[in-house]
Amino acid sequence: MGYVGGLQPYKGLADLAAALESADADCDLIVAGDGPERTHLEKIFGETATFLGSVPYEQIPSLYHEFDAFVLPSHTEGLPRVILEAQATATPVAATRVGGVPEIVQDGETGLLCDPHRPDQLTTAIDHLATDERERERLGENGRTAVEEGFSWDELYDRYERALQQVIG
Repeated sequence: MGYVGGLQPYKGLADLAAALESADADCDLIVAGDGPERTHLEKIFGETATFLGSVPYEQIPSLYHEFDAFVLPSHTEGLPRVILEAQATATPVAATRVGGVPEIVQDGETGLLCDPHRPDQLTTAIDHLATDERERERLGENGRTAVEEGFSWDELYDRYERALQQVIG
């Protein structure tokens, strides 16, 4: 499993640690990012996680290709770019149902959604992704297609233009 992002309390990484501890699947976690919670998180994850610290942006896509799945257990988000990045590389996603996440992850189609503050639901998603390679491939490909169709520059431009026309009209 992999995580890319800041190491802040609201990112829900303590929930992810609890989920991995309860998981039936034997999963390791790669964490790319830094922040004030790093020392605390290194302690609670112990040997189950490798902390890379800050990673140059141009190296992030290759990280997604190393992950069997990307996990974002946040308690709050806007529209997280990291999910779009993971999906663009056909990396399956498990994330929490917060902010704009449900706009870019259709549960069971382009990824798996869990409620925030629910490590038990995260455990179920992790076990499912860790043990079902076909499902990982399906969710990854569906996610990639969704990003290509819904977040191309042309599509974003069209959305922006429609929004401006609504405001003006």
